[in-house]
Amino acid sequence: MGSTLFGALIAGLIIGAIPAIAGGVKGKLGLGIGGFAACVGGSLLLGMLLSIPLCAIFMFLIFKNNSENSKTNIAHTSLTDSPPNEEGRDALEQIQKLSDLKDSGALTEEEFQQKKALLLSKI
Repeated sequence: MGSTLFGALIAGLIIGAIPAIAGGVKGKLGLGIGGFAACVGGSLLLGMLLSIPLCAIFMFLIFKNNSENSKTNIAHTSLTDSPPNEEGRDALEQIQKLSDLKDSGALTEEEFQQKKALLLSKI
């Protein structure tokens, strides 16, 4: 009985290492550790009959989650992280200066909006 439990524990540790390593590599350490624990526990309960399907489920979750996040990150990066061109940067700096002038009372709201629209149209 003791050698059977020891064998199941070793099998669970080996099989559980797969989602743990994959989760660490893909940046989903929580899923990887959860997969490791589930594989070890499943192996102790029903042997490889349960630990292998649990490993497969966690591997699916690790890779599915990562592919959805990368699509979102790519879309978000392309929209927000692109550096503005030189004209855009100059226009933004000028708009900030105009906003400061408006806040100090040197420009009216109407003058600010007109000059801002003119600068934005040049971008």
